[in-house]
Amino acid sequence: MIDVLFIQYPDIKKVGISLPGIMKGGMPTYSPSPLNNIDILEPLKSKYKAEFILINSVNAASIGYYVCQNKYKSLSVLSQSQFLKAGGVGHIINGECLFGRNNIAGEVQFMPNNLSEYPRNLDGMLQFVVHYCLFITTMVAPEAIVVCCPYILQKDDIVAVEA
Repeated sequence: MIDVLFIQYPDIKKVGISLPGIMKGGMPTYSPSPLNNIDILEPLKSKYKAEFILINSVNAASIGYYVCQNKYKSLSVLSQSQFLKAGGVGHIINGECLFGRNNIAGEVQFMPNNLSEYPRNLDGMLQFVVHYCLFITTMVAPEAIVVCCPYILQKDDIVAVEA
């Protein structure tokens, strides 16, 4: 796929690769990916004349959302894709992505909010997501929180409050 993209767009200077989990030193270090602890950037850097960046998938989504809007300087993106475990959060604060020490910022799976304590239904997922929104608000107080969760089907389920 990368070969085809470089043929179609030979002037590509930078390529971003996003994966779930914690990225460090060109490799996923705490990830559900089978590429865990494998340096996936080095072979790409040696083959192509472009800069390659490995980034957490929710951080990539938060950066993408941020650059496609001009209303907020600070926002967080909460991604909760499944009932099995906590998702992740990407924070943009004053126009900069917050990675934290060892790229662990936003790894809400380490928070003491256990998904198994919530009912395994839509109301339980909504409660879980709302609690994470409260955590986000108390930690970084973004101007907006974007919620990506396939189980929450109506935007009216979550009320937006501007400070």
